Amino acid sequence: MSECKSRKELKAYMVYSSYMGAYEGACLVFAYSVKEAKKLGYPIINDWFDIEWIDCKAIWLKNRDWLFKEKTKDSPHVIESPQTCSMCNVWGNEPYDNDICMDCQEDSKKI
Repeated sequence: MSECKSRKELKAYMVYSSYMGAYEGACLVFAYSVKEAKKLGYPIINDWFDIEWIDCKAIWLKNRDWLFKEKTKDSPHVIESPQTCSMCNVWGNEPYDNDICMDCQEDSKKI
C-alpha cells in the first residue's frame, strides 16, 4: 500500500499571547493548520510571557507572500525573530525600501 499523505502547502501564521498582544511579541510559524501553528508557537510564547495554553493565539497571515523569504525549511517550523522594519521594529507588514515597511514609508511622506 503506497503512502497517500497529500498535505497542503505551508501557510504563514502569527502566534502571540492574547493577554499581552501581538505588538508585545509574536513569532512567525510556518504550518499546515492553525492548530499546528499554535502547538509549535506556544512553547516560544510561553517562554517569553509564561502564559496559559488558552492565552496563545494563532492567526493565518493570508496574502503575505513576502514572509516566505523567512522560511528555513519545507516542514513546519518557528521563526522566533523574523526580520522587522528598521523604523517601527514590527514584522509582518510588506517591506519597501531599505527594510522600511509600507506603513512607515507612507507615514514619512506625511511629515
